[in-house]
Amino acid sequence: MVDILAKLSVDNQDKDLVYSLLLVLSGMLMDEKGKECIVENIRIIISVLAQLVSYPHMMVVRETALQCFVAMSSFPHSKVYRMRPQVLQAAIKALDDKKRAVRQEAVRCRQTWQSSFA
Repeated sequence: MVDILAKLSVDNQDKDLVYSLLLVLSGMLMDEKGKECIVENIRIIISVLAQLVSYPHMMVVRETALQCFVAMSSFPHSKVYRMRPQVLQAAIKALDDKKRAVRQEAVRCRQTWQSSFA
């Protein structure tokens, strides 16, 4: 699923499919078994989400990617701490987004990741 999401994220014709896959991923973040699967592939997933934070074709994709980052901040410290700089860099980049909702979510993401690992 993550590979498909990464490949589709470069094409603007598949923006609805990208958003649908992102919603599936966010649903997995709410499920215990889904979390286990995500933790196993955390590096790839965070890399794809970091790309989607600057996805130009659909605002809700950018916003949802940031929301996924916020949900991932509750994962075990040993699994996500190494990825913290990449997440914070993506959130900082989103602070300049043209849409207010994305900027607000970027602030929330940055605060969550900074306070979780301080």
